[in-house]
Amino acid sequence: RDCLLSRGLGDVYKRQINQDLREIIELSVNKLPPKCAQAFRLAYFHDMSRKEIAEIMGISPRTVEGHIRQALAFLRADLKGLFLLIFLLCNIN
Repeated sequence: RDCLLSRGLGDVYKRQINQDLREIIELSVNKLPPKCAQAFRLAYFHDMSRKEIAEIMGISPRTVEGHIRQALAFLRADLKGLFLLIFLLCNIN
């Protein structure tokens, strides 16, 4: 498709897009209440289970789930204007 991708620069391009997207998401995560932000980061940036997060945070897995649900709802609303762009960038082959 893109001449950059056909020249073997696709991986570099994708890494930069991923880094940019993570920075955009991180700016939004920074607006969350501290416990919600912590639970979200541990789940999505560190790929931890709800049980592991609960142990680290000293709360129940159910409370972790509530924090993550609240974070996702906020992020969905906060990043709504960027959703199409994020979707397109995440689906670049």
